[in-house]
This record gives sequence, C-alpha cells and structure tokens, in this order.
Amino acid sequence: MRKIVIWFMVLMGVCLWERSDAGLFGDEVDLADLSQLSSEALDTLKEVEFAVFIARVKHAGAKVKENRAREDLKSAKSQLDTKSIELKAAKAKYKEVSESNAGKRASEAQAALRSAQEQHDIIQLLVKWKKKELDVQSAGADKEKAAVSIAEANRELAGAMKLVESKAPSAGRYNMDDFKKNLEKRQKEYDTAVIRGKKEMLDAKTLKAEYEKVSKP
Repeated sequence: MRKIVIWFMVLMGVCLWERSDAGLFGDEVDLADLSQLSSEALDTLKEVEFAVFIARVKHAGAKVKENRAREDLKSAKSQLDTKSIELKAAKAKYKEVSESNAGKRASEAQAALRSAQEQHDIIQLLVKWKKKELDVQSAGADKEKAAVSIAEANRELAGAMKLVESKAPSAGRYNMDDFKKNLEKRQKEYDTAVIRGKKEMLDAKTLKAEYEKVSKP
C-alpha cells in the first residue's frame, strides 16, 4: 500500500504542477476520499493517471512547435521590413531619374523598381504563409490542451467510479452524471479544435504552394 501511495504522490506532482492546490482529481475527487480505497483499487487508477501525464507532455511539445512558428513569422516580418525599405528606395530613385529625363538611367531605375516590387511581393506572401503556419500550430496546441482536459475528465470519472464500486464511505458525494457530462463537454471542445486544425492546415498548404511557385528562380 505504501509503495502505491508514494507512486501516486510522485505522478500527481508531475501532472498537477499547474494547480498545486487541487486534489488528484481536481476539485471533484480529493486524495482524502481516494485514501479509503484498497491498494488494489488504487493500482487500477495508474493507467488514467499516466494518460494525463502523457497528454501534458504532448501539449508541451505542441507549445514548442507553436513558439517555433511564431519565431518563423517574426523572421519573415523582418525580411518584409527590409524589402519595404528597398522598395521605397527604388521608387524614390525611379522618380528622381524620371524627372531628370535620363533615358538609360530611367530604364535601369524602372527595372530595379520592378525587381524590388517582385521581391517585396514574394516576401509578403511568405509572411501570409507563416501567419497561417502559426495558426496551424496554435490550433494544434489547442487540440492537445483539449486532450489534457479529456484525460483529466477520464481520470476524475475513473476515480469517482472506483469509489462507488468500492462502496467507500464518501462515494455518495459524487454524481456520475456530472462526470460524464464534463467528459462529453471536453470531447466536444477537442472535436472543435480538430476541425479548426484541419481547415488551417488546408489554408497553409495553399499559401505554401503559392509562395513556392513565385519564389523559385
């Protein structure tokens, strides 16, 4: 019994680092009630507890990808700023030589302006693509966050059910319908995030193809 309790305490510390004031099952089922269970009953809850840990790890990984996409967008915007300055300079140069009636220089300035405009438009499309890539990764992070909520809801339901099955003294405090409704709610949030993610991915794929088409030499 002592080994199982210690195992749960360690895993609980990992899974609940964001809400240290909560019990093993959030505000729904607390450790005091779970302590009424036998070591065998507690052992059956390891799988749902570990599922929360895995979901949190995946969410952390998704946040890393989101931050990386944000940095990529920042870099693209920096490139666009540079191209905007170059385009502004090319426009000024073309205006200057055009007003001086310098034929050859005006032709060269016009070519330089055309090139600057093309480069600016290409990087502008890159920014649009990278913005959409950030949307994709943000949707992915939201999906994994919803997955954490599902895992937690499953964990809460499993804990409450185990108390009821074991006829623990505090089992009467828990309404299974509330737990099931919470799980259904979390599942809907996850499904919504999945749909959003698919749409963002399709949009990003289109923008990427457009960028690659115009950026090839």
